[in-house]
Amino acid sequence: MPEITAPTAGSTAITGIGVAGDIVTVYADDGTEIGTTVVNSNGTWTVNVPGGMRLDEGDTISAIQTDQDGNQSDRANIAVLPVEVPAPGIKQPTAGETIITGTGVAGDTVNVYFDDGALIGSAVVGEDGTWTINVSSHTSLNGNDNIYAVQTDQAGNQSEKNNTTVIPAEVPAPEINQPTAGATTITGTGVAGDTVTVYGNDGTEIGTVVVDDNGTWTVDVPDGVNLEAGDTISVVQNDNYGDQSEPVSTTVLPGEVTPPNINAPMAGANTITGTGEAGDTVTVVTEDGTEIGSAVVYSDGNWSVNVPDDMSLIEGDNIAAVQTDQNGNQSKYASTQVQAA
Repeated sequence: MPEITAPTAGSTAITGIGVAGDIVTVYADDGTEIGTTVVNSNGTWTVNVPGGMRLDEGDTISAIQTDQDGNQSDRANIAVLPVEVPAPGIKQPTAGETIITGTGVAGDTVNVYFDDGALIGSAVVGEDGTWTINVSSHTSLNGNDNIYAVQTDQAGNQSEKNNTTVIPAEVPAPEINQPTAGATTITGTGVAGDTVTVYGNDGTEIGTVVVDDNGTWTVDVPDGVNLEAGDTISVVQNDNYGDQSEPVSTTVLPGEVTPPNINAPMAGANTITGTGEAGDTVTVVTEDGTEIGSAVVYSDGNWSVNVPDDMSLIEGDNIAAVQTDQNGNQSKYASTQVQAA
């Protein structure tokens, strides 16, 4: 009975040893004859696998030896071994890159896939042992995507997967213009096409917007949200590949409220009048800070505060008025002096 050297998948020849001068015939799994040869004088034999036939891993092949008198040996059987194709090298790409590169065996084919098995692209390894795959314009590499590469040799044998993860891109932090209390918009600058999200004091989202082509962005403050002096707001920027910048924070400034106008009252007057911003509140105080009274500025811009019955305006007294807007921002004091009646 001849001996067969276990071939590997894709082999183009099957070899073994036998009795010099005898004839060895090799058969495939299904009994098809692969080939016949005469054993060499040194006891070795080789049968070439015909074109169009492939040895696959796990196939069983057999050989029978026939001597010069026509006597046949028992059948020798052996299984086709797998080919150990080395896994290709793959350079870890960064989100948004349009090529993926790596190393492999010259002439072999490398396929790169997403974690779900979707093909990203294929390339033949160059003579220098490197390969490059162009990422389709319809495909994007996002930060933390899992991808893998597989190498297939020219006989169709495949390597194990080589896995890697897409590196998130470093997204620059956006800039935010410090808003004032009561502002209805928040503005800043960023990377055109990226998305900016603004958060309030407690982390609640105020709004999201795409950065304009000119690199500026504006988020409208929704109804029911009031920016108050001292509030901290933060903003982050996300690129088109899902990568996020570090947050940037700023503090809401007090609103600049114009001081009201106060008319100098006469001694003994029962009212103090002036002008201001319609809807704002004007508070009048004495020189020592005692409140005389408050009033909301009318729609025509005028206001009037009644002097309490237990208080009297005396010639030469200094009085002052301060205006508070509807967001709680306060003006500087405007002062005047009580005139002689």
